[in-house]
Amino acid sequence: ALGRCQKSMEAVSSSLSSHRIATPASPRRRSDTCTAIRARLHRGIKAAGSKKDGTSSDAQDGTGDTMALSGIPYDENNVFKKIIAGDIPSYKIFETEHALAFLDAFPMARGHALLVPKASGYASIADMPAEVAADVFKELPRLARLVREATGCDGVNVVQNNGAAAGQVVFHVHFHVVPRWEGDGVIRLGTSGDMITKEDAATLLTAMQSKM
Repeated sequence: ALGRCQKSMEAVSSSLSSHRIATPASPRRRSDTCTAIRARLHRGIKAAGSKKDGTSSDAQDGTGDTMALSGIPYDENNVFKKIIAGDIPSYKIFETEHALAFLDAFPMARGHALLVPKASGYASIADMPAEVAADVFKELPRLARLVREATGCDGVNVVQNNGAAAGQVVFHVHFHVVPRWEGDGVIRLGTSGDMITKEDAATLLTAMQSKM
């Protein structure tokens, strides 16, 4: 089973992206299909995997995945960890001691790239120590410039998902750098709501600041 999954991944040269975003009619159907393929391949690799490497010191849940402070379990057998280890090939853009940038195998637009930390054990940015995060985040400007200059796009979206409710499928922190062109409709945020009230702002600020 593992061999079949690895061959499937090699056929698309790696990089399962996880951002499920509304797109126009025909691209959306294509995006939905790609998302389903990514999820199936990811589940297959996870199910067929063998011993977990135990690189994280956090507690593990019943499946062997690492539980983090955010409550989002880190999948020790995730596909990005395999790409970093060289077990699955990728179209590498650049690599540093702490980060890896590569092309998304299921791009939402030509030039869609991913940036991932090499450190394992972090499913959510909320779980990353500041110094670990800084070693990865500092590479985002460079990747955004490379994507823009290589594609000649009009703009760039940097997207990062935390948790299944936010569209995360691969539970290893990663950033999407997506080139944009005027009117492409690739990524659309929801419309703004009513202006926040002073009372609601005060409540939220108190709740957030109490956690600092």
